Amino acid sequence: MLAPPPCAGTAPNPFDPAPIRCLNSTPTSTCSFSAGPPDFTAGWWLPLFNVSRQMVLAVLICMVDICESISIAKALARVNK
Repeated sequence: MLAPPPCAGTAPNPFDPAPIRCLNSTPTSTCSFSAGPPDFTAGWWLPLFNVSRQMVLAVLICMVDICESISIAKALARVNK
């Protein structure tokens, strides 16, 4: 049987001035929040190693999308003739 979370029986009071508790923390520990905006992390999810190759791929994807749109439009025009 799973044990209930530490504060399962009590509803949090939105007007309580006590500090916010982290998930999976002990009842006495509190979260610490850094001041200011977060660090710049775009390099983690946006590595632009070879921009020209990515642009070629983007143009190719756009061309395929246009061909699919034309095909759908023709099929709808044929059905609604």
